Amino acid sequence: MEERILLVGGKSREHIRKGLEEAGYRVIYLHNAQEAAENVEDLEFDLLLLDADLPPLEANRLLNGMDEENKRIPVMMITDSEAVDKVVECFDRGAHDVVMAEVPAQVLHARIKNLLLIFRGTLQLNSRIKVADLVIDRGARKVRRGDGHIGLTTKEFDLLWYLALHVNQACSRQRILKHVWRHEYIADTNVVDVYIRHLRLKVDHGHKYKLIRTIRGVGYLLQEPPADASDSTT
Repeated sequence: MEERILLVGGKSREHIRKGLEEAGYRVIYLHNAQEAAENVEDLEFDLLLLDADLPPLEANRLLNGMDEENKRIPVMMITDSEAVDKVVECFDRGAHDVVMAEVPAQVLHARIKNLLLIFRGTLQLNSRIKVADLVIDRGARKVRRGDGHIGLTTKEFDLLWYLALHVNQACSRQRILKHVWRHEYIADTNVVDVYIRHLRLKVDHGHKYKLIRTIRGVGYLLQEPPADASDSTT
């Protein structure tokens, strides 16, 4: 699969974009962090290459937006400064690696490749989510609740996985459509409601505690049971 890099930096980083594209990466190149932050939930990328010399408030808004969207994506910061304090600051802000702007292209590409490999391995290790007695194994694409296995269609599984990634967080229908169906939907469709009904029949039917909840006027969430859930009948 062609790996996608979100490069956020000024026009002085144009040579980096060209080098990455020549190396076979697909590059989304934005000149300011505010624009990236405003569109982060719609952007699909495998690594963020962020200019550390951009205004900190805008860059931090982008990083915070990635956290809110649960984007488990490596962050590499690039800077013109060789000062130790600047490098430490980058790591404090959330960078997983820091490189100097004048680093040779071969070294930059090798470090990007290494970071992508590290994160790919981490994601594989974390491809299993447990919510109460519900276990979702993304690698095997299997779901189990208690002692019973649950058969799901591809889209049912993708929807349940998305809700599990945002456990205890309300997810709007529009947001679910963007991330689960991506561009395969019509804006006014009720496809989310239909698939939620399917999931409830398969995941919650016959269980005392219902994990899939409706938040009126907002959307849906997968909710962990409270401490006294053994007494709950909802």
